[in-house]
Amino acid sequence: MQCKATGCLFVPAGALRALIHLDGPEIGEKALREKLDWKGGQNAYGTFAVLVDHHPLGDEMPQPAMGPERWKNIYGDDTSKFGLKVSEWPDAEMNFSRLEPDQFASPEEKVGANVKQLPKPSLGSDPGFAERPTR
Repeated sequence: MQCKATGCLFVPAGALRALIHLDGPEIGEKALREKLDWKGGQNAYGTFAVLVDHHPLGDEMPQPAMGPERWKNIYGDDTSKFGLKVSEWPDAEMNFSRLEPDQFASPEEKVGANVKQLPKPSLGSDPGFAERPTR
């Protein structure tokens, strides 16, 4: 798999989630780089429990989880920020159709989508939609 990410924002979908979860036989760092070709930099990574979580098949022992330092060593990513905390994102249980792009703005100006350029959902597109209170 190839991923070319520059200036992107990666955040976990929930507590104790990994950026990448692998199931399968044990592989070393060289094989991981061959199977996951990750290029780019100047990204921001949220507060993931781990970046790569690898669960082997059968009776094999799990490999150590990959945190930011090991990620930097394997992928040579010295320009990204790790552990970015986003404090005011919407509740994970909220109906997706009721969310607006500005609710996902990155606290880091140089990473992630420019949410001001994204279209806002139409009030008529969801019968249960109520205008979000302004802060």
